[in-house]
Amino acid sequence: MKTLLIATALFLSLWLHGQSNGVAADTGTVVLEMPPEVEALLERHKAYVDKLEGVPGYRIHVAMASSLPEIRKAKKNFDEIFADAFDSEVIYYPPRYRLVVGNYRDKLNAYHDLLIIREAFPKAFLSKGPIDILAP
Repeated sequence: MKTLLIATALFLSLWLHGQSNGVAADTGTVVLEMPPEVEALLERHKAYVDKLEGVPGYRIHVAMASSLPEIRKAKKNFDEIFADAFDSEVIYYPPRYRLVVGNYRDKLNAYHDLLIIREAFPKAFLSKGPIDILAP
């Protein structure tokens, strides 16, 4: 029994030493070896992601106006009503300024908030397009 225990301990210690691959365990580094084709594909993907303006999602368009003072008035009105619930933003899509709310990844959450906003702004609607996922 003692011999079996010593043999098992020796085997496990050699097996675990073989897993270290000659790298000290406390360095905390990992080396990935990839074929050149995979590295090229990864670089193409990085370039594609850098070109994107955002990810696909939904925003709520609350109001549109052709002049900046009109849309600022709508934003002030919206912020008075929904100050704690939503963050609004004025964006210029030529030829109009638009008051938009939210960055939603799925249509269900966007539609739920749209129903709330439509009580005060009946002309509000959803639009699909790129959103910034890092925005609050």
